[in-house]
Amino acid sequence: MMRYVLAFINLVTFLSFILIGLQSCEISKTELLDSGIVQVKTQFYDTAGKITFAAATRVWYQDSSTIQEIKKIRMVTDTNNITTTTYDIVMYRYIDIKSRTWYDYQSLSDTSVIINKGSLPDSGFRDQGWSYFSNKVNQIRGNPDMLEDTVMGTISYKRAKFNSIQYDPQKIFSIGYFRCDNKWKMLSLEKDFSKSLNCTLTKICDYSTVNYVLIGSMEIESLADTLSQHEMKIFSSWNRNVVENPVSR
Repeated sequence: MMRYVLAFINLVTFLSFILIGLQSCEISKTELLDSGIVQVKTQFYDTAGKITFAAATRVWYQDSSTIQEIKKIRMVTDTNNITTTTYDIVMYRYIDIKSRTWYDYQSLSDTSVIINKGSLPDSGFRDQGWSYFSNKVNQIRGNPDMLEDTVMGTISYKRAKFNSIQYDPQKIFSIGYFRCDNKWKMLSLEKDFSKSLNCTLTKICDYSTVNYVLIGSMEIESLADTLSQHEMKIFSSWNRNVVENPVSR
């Protein structure tokens, strides 16, 4: 009788190790996914360095897909010349790079209904949203001048001075910060020159050529290096919607 009890205990123990092993494999598979949350922050400054405008777009990413929190910015100036700025969430935009499509949802939920969809425009969105997928956003004019590397926090960055095609080079120049640890490559603020460096442009500072004062900046900031189970469920559902609700070309 005892031998059967011991055999049963050994079987249970063996099965437990198999279960733990399978769970470990599943965790490892999840950890291999390139996922997380960032915010893309844009700021403008006056000549004294005071922030006159600030806005941030939250972006969830997983492999070749992203979800953007789309906000409507409202600025109201009262009779005392005091301006109040509010940021209202209007929708969430899912972008699938592999299929070159986008889908808009009313809420951040795996059961949310598609309210609009389309193909990714080469020149970027004309309505709302961050067009990180387009090579025509933040294009560099001519050849940048490489500057000395710098360290911010624990991360080393390459730096370059350049002119953007959307600005008059006689009035504005930019300094770009490139991190080269394979982080956020899909989200690089500029594509072509960043690709040649094999780095990601994560911060741009715009300066006046007249007095070298900082007038604007755009920066990718990390909020999380992983996604929650709820967020992964949303990606899974919305990715399935891409297959089940294809965009007509």
